[in-house]
Amino acid sequence: MGFCFIASKSGKVIDIQRASKQEVADLDAFQQKSTDNDNQQWEFKPGPAGTPSDVFMISSKLDGSVISISPSGTLVANKKLADQFLWRFVEDPAGSGYCFIQSAFAPNSVIAINGDKNGAPLGLGPIATADNKLWKPRGEKFPSTVSLPSTLNFTGGTGNGTTGSDAAECAYEANLTIQQNGTCHFWGSYTNRGDTFDSTAPPQDFGVTFVVHDLDNVPYVFAYGGFVWSAPQAGSVDSWNVTQHSTKCTSNWASIASRNQASVSVSTQAVNPVTPVPGGQPFPPGDTWNTIYSVLGKASVAADGPANVVVSPDGFTFTVGPGPNTVIVDFGNFELYTGVVSGSGHGGVSGGSFPPGWVPSGSGAEL
Repeated sequence: MGFCFIASKSGKVIDIQRASKQEVADLDAFQQKSTDNDNQQWEFKPGPAGTPSDVFMISSKLDGSVISISPSGTLVANKKLADQFLWRFVEDPAGSGYCFIQSAFAPNSVIAINGDKNGAPLGLGPIATADNKLWKPRGEKFPSTVSLPSTLNFTGGTGNGTTGSDAAECAYEANLTIQQNGTCHFWGSYTNRGDTFDSTAPPQDFGVTFVVHDLDNVPYVFAYGGFVWSAPQAGSVDSWNVTQHSTKCTSNWASIASRNQASVSVSTQAVNPVTPVPGGQPFPPGDTWNTIYSVLGKASVAADGPANVVVSPDGFTFTVGPGPNTVIVDFGNFELYTGVVSGSGHGGVSGGSFPPGWVPSGSGAEL
């Protein structure tokens, strides 16, 4: 390939400041010149042996220096193959026809213009669609480009197997699809797999969460929680199928899709059955809202490798990364009991007193 100008979507081209031939020279964005423009022309060269085929050096026509990230984090033209000097060209997922110039060493760092004036310095910014971060060669093409997917699919859980033991034994499956347009679909099921009443098969509160991470390890939490009776009774399985729209996923899609990673976790808490309300629904075990939020919080923290998910002391708020980033939180059948508070009068019972329709597992009694 020949030399070319690398133009920003905002119009200016990558330029070595004042055509400096120092060993390390600063870079800026400057209006394209018609003459004496060797400091504005660049060539794409493969990386050294052993580097991936989709990463390249960007070498100046002026003196052969290459665009690098210095140890201090600034963007420079360096005559030596020093520091971080390899780049890949990632297509703008918004379909502009331009590309991010992404560091192969720091994937969430892309070349950006810091300002609007002619001669504004070049720096690094997180990968996100913006005119000051998008580039296109003039007269040439990037040697290779990377396309980001428009849909991410994740699946997890135990399938037919179980996790936990005794009173906390369960099986679950969870699925998540998120799209560039912000559509998020989260579905799955949870099964209480205990098989003996009381000590090893009480009802359970549960939470299942998927946590998706972007290139900055910011988590996006997809959570579902509910309550199930003891297996194998009716009500020992709960399922969910939730679709919502997230502007957060749309605005951060380039970073999310570049990372393309999620983790899933389940948290379960065994509880005792409780005395039914005369003529009404039985109280569910536990503190309903408090219990479910607590269990969901534990599952979310467990799924979040970078440990950015924090559950507030009151058990009602998820805080993730630099700010609230919970995409979906939904709840199961315990919503029937909104407002019920545990305490005196509806704690655990003994002696085979169960809510209507509930019988010990394996007893042979009819529901």
